[in-house]
Amino acid sequence: MIKEDVKNRVYGYARCATNESRQDIDRQKRELKSLGVTNDEYIYWEYPLQSS
Repeated sequence: MIKEDVKNRVYGYARCATNESRQDIDRQKRELKSLGVTNDEYIYWEYPLQSS
């Protein structure tokens, strides 16, 4: 069993102002990883809801 030190876990949040076809959230995810987020599951991200 691998024990993880959750006290030192770094989380990140990324958000785009437009939809997926106009903005790529991957750049923000890469930046968060360079700042210390070690795993994609620790990055919370969202695109705005599309109105009809």
